[in-house]
Amino acid sequence: MHHLHRFIFFSVAMVLAATSCSHVTFAPKSRQGLMLLAIPPSAQVYVDHRYWGTGIELERIPRLLPIGRHELLIVTPDHYPYYSTFTLKAHELLRRRPGLVRISEK
Repeated sequence: MHHLHRFIFFSVAMVLAATSCSHVTFAPKSRQGLMLLAIPPSAQVYVDHRYWGTGIELERIPRLLPIGRHELLIVTPDHYPYYSTFTLKAHELLRRRPGLVRISEK
């Protein structure tokens, strides 16, 4: 089963790496957006199927997003992929601390 998890992880990572990168706009604290906390430095972060950057690039930096529903995916080699959805309201800055689960080696 452990090999199946790694296969799924790398398959997701390869598909997402093939998508185009997009410019991510910084969001002043008074605007709506997303701020990620406690992300592994090497994690790759995707929002709405677009690459945002690594954990070290995004940690505690507010990023501008339009109001509405969004998808968040975080992948890193030593954790299971993290996926969630959220809905952003006008003038709301969400702060998220994703609960990444470490893959244990047996």
